Amino acid sequence: MNVCVFCSSGDGLNPVYASSALETGKMLALRGDTIIHGGAVNGLMGKLTEGAFIHGGRIIGVSCPQIRASEVISHNDFEMIEMETLAQRKSKMLEISDEFIILPGGFGTLDETCEIITLKQLQLISQPISFINVNGYWDSFFAFINVAEIEKMIITKDRDTFRVYSSIKNYFDVRS
Repeated sequence: MNVCVFCSSGDGLNPVYASSALETGKMLALRGDTIIHGGAVNGLMGKLTEGAFIHGGRIIGVSCPQIRASEVISHNDFEMIEMETLAQRKSKMLEISDEFIILPGGFGTLDETCEIITLKQLQLISQPISFINVNGYWDSFFAFINVAEIEKMIITKDRDTFRVYSSIKNYFDVRS
């Protein structure tokens, strides 16, 4: 299965995020999945890649020129798909992914995540979306969603839009 993982190209301050990315790469590799990500070799994407490679996993990076200034991209360690624009990059990630996992990240991760949630709400995609809510990282995002639901701005309840797991271990315990 091709599993797209959205996560930061930065390390973050808390080492639990890097540990979780490393473990996610390991667990997906051991399950036999191919990991799709943004192609960076630094930050959480780098740890995700490291965890996968140690356990024989396969990585496909999807990149574009607009991110070159902010992310260290690999052209030798794993397969890279080069797109012209960020929009094409996201479209390619959607096209080749059977599932999405969201780890901690910044604006890029949030952008990618909101797009796939919107597409799922509109029933334009059907792939599972799973947040790995490491150390409660996404709690404020879920609080926003709750307020937006209360205010009747969005509807996610009873739609199985996404699932939330406290750790990658919890994800595998439930999904296996």
